Amino acid sequence: MRVLVSVLIITCLLGMSSSSVCLAEEPAALEPIPSGYDSPQAAYEAYAAAGEARDWKTQYDAMTPATREMQWWGLNEFAFVFRKNDEAVIAALEQFGITDKSLDAVYYRKYQEKHGIDLENLRAEHEKNKEKVCAQYRKDHPEILEEWKKNGGAESYPGEIFQNIKPEVPGLDRPLFHQSVLSMVPDQREFFAALTEATTPTEPGRLAPRIGKLQRVTISGERATGYVMVTTFHLETAEGRRNSPVTKPTDKVVADQPFAEPITFRRIDGRWYVGD
Repeated sequence: MRVLVSVLIITCLLGMSSSSVCLAEEPAALEPIPSGYDSPQAAYEAYAAAGEARDWKTQYDAMTPATREMQWWGLNEFAFVFRKNDEAVIAALEQFGITDKSLDAVYYRKYQEKHGIDLENLRAEHEKNKEKVCAQYRKDHPEILEEWKKNGGAESYPGEIFQNIKPEVPGLDRPLFHQSVLSMVPDQREFFAALTEATTPTEPGRLAPRIGKLQRVTISGERATGYVMVTTFHLETAEGRRNSPVTKPTDKVVADQPFAEPITFRRIDGRWYVGD
């Protein structure tokens, strides 16, 4: 699938388009739109305008089904991995009855159906044996207890003691996890809008990319490709050092070399959508 992942993530998850990054104007209210658009240009403009207006449902409607699926994957990863403890994300998930406990129950059931493994009990047994290993380490190294006290009571174990704990727990089955979330959501469009709103900052950051207008659109049958110029930025210290580990308000925002990024479109039943 050749879709502009970077720009889609920028506009969908960060709610930015070229004008929202560069201007401080209040976006105009969007009129209701029909399903699909007359041209690739119209599809992209509606998609970008929806991002400015934080109209995530319109943005969802402007994407092809395959691109919606891709965005679901990206949004799930972002929300459940990087923003799992964020209050706004937790509240959005709870609107649809999704909690750690309820999602685990669905995932465990689907995992057993697919792999024939009782993952819940497997994990519980693994954790039980892991605690035994920790207890043995504390017994063999009593001096570590004083060190932990000096560090505020936080326990820290060498990673190698956990390498051979049985039973081994398989890694996350990402497609199955994705399916588990989808199965708990009766209205995917509503869920997409709620979760995108919860994970989208209201103001672009100092290093927000600048995205130009769609240009050089070529149509071939039921597919089309256009390009946007993307400018990314980085911070430099007063001494000219790039990407300093500790940033300061005095660091300069410096533009990188702009590059052309393709965006694909697809015509479905005579109407154009963003994506493949």
